[in-house]
Amino acid sequence: MLAAGYVFPPLGMYLMWRYRAWPPWLKGGVTVAGSVLAIVSSYISGRYIWPHVF
Repeated sequence: MLAAGYVFPPLGMYLMWRYRAWPPWLKGGVTVAGSVLAIVSSYISGRYIWPHVF
């Protein structure tokens, strides 16, 4: 499950919510942190990296 979360985070989050017996507050924290990281990463990639490639 951790490998899936590292390689493809949406699948890792799904598996975490579906199969792990973690406390709900920890699942929520991991989900929020992963979502914020994905949004920030997407913004940085779209704003600063891709315009310089093409």
